[in-house]
Amino acid sequence: MRKFLGGMCFFLLMCLVPVMALAGTPGVKKRIGILLSGDEARYQENMSGFFAMLSANGFPAGDMEIITENAHGHKARARLLAEGFAVQKMDAYLVLGTNAAVAMSKEVKEAPIIFCPIYDPVAAGLVASLEKPGNNLTGVTNGFSMARVIEPMKKLFPLKSLAVLYTPGVLNSEAQVKGLENVAQECGVKIIPVPLASEQDAVSTMAFLKGKAEAVYLTGGGVVGASCAVIIRAALKEGLVPVTHLTDYVGEGALIGIGVNMTEIGRLAAQQMLEVFKGRKPANIPVIGPQNLEVYLNVTTAKKLGIDVPAEFKKSATRIME
Repeated sequence: MRKFLGGMCFFLLMCLVPVMALAGTPGVKKRIGILLSGDEARYQENMSGFFAMLSANGFPAGDMEIITENAHGHKARARLLAEGFAVQKMDAYLVLGTNAAVAMSKEVKEAPIIFCPIYDPVAAGLVASLEKPGNNLTGVTNGFSMARVIEPMKKLFPLKSLAVLYTPGVLNSEAQVKGLENVAQECGVKIIPVPLASEQDAVSTMAFLKGKAEAVYLTGGGVVGASCAVIIRAALKEGLVPVTHLTDYVGEGALIGIGVNMTEIGRLAAQQMLEVFKGRKPANIPVIGPQNLEVYLNVTTAKKLGIDVPAEFKKSATRIME
């Protein structure tokens, strides 16, 4: 009888261990490594939502060991930082942006990796499919049909040709070009892909595009992301309308940003991390993403370009910036 009771106690204790771990066992801290691709404002919004959601579910930042690194837009630095994280053998990783995600996926093969915001994680080679990632990565996508970006732009200004600035070799940036090309015919817009190899090329590129396109579209990451303020200033000087799917670029002067809420992206990434804390494998956790889009409008830029924004459009905007 004593053996039976002893066995039952042991069994019950083992059943409680996962629950205790999820609630945060005193003295045992989760070790989380965070790698940012660059300094874009959206990554800070992602992390704000991420930590808020974790805290709301019993994992405040102060109760975890968190190491954060930033590649500052450099692929080589991202690889070096990922190598360092692999040596430290953290419990799990959060990676923000494609460069960080690709670098970490090459170095860490077992520990769970949660990524965000990745426009097309399949095209980036991070997962086999959105429904079944199939490896140690899962996370949150900010991808959607680019028709949902083009149509609101056409309500603000005549749009026949759209120059799309992208960084060669940055998979997320290239995927956005493809996404726009896929909907160009149905939207009645000509897409002009424009590779940008360095920030120094931004001014001359905008001068070259004058008269060839009405607007320039800024994809995310790489040279375009690091040079967004320079690109936008140069575009405005040439009378080109700067547009994007990244709402944080509107604060830099883009006329319109039509995309997802980046704080919500962070909260969704935390939901994925919580699933990992429960013991689920990323291979079986579907990649998710928000369904609703937000519209950010810069009225100061509209005035500079002589664009009269309809009152109804202003009412429908999520946020108006000046």
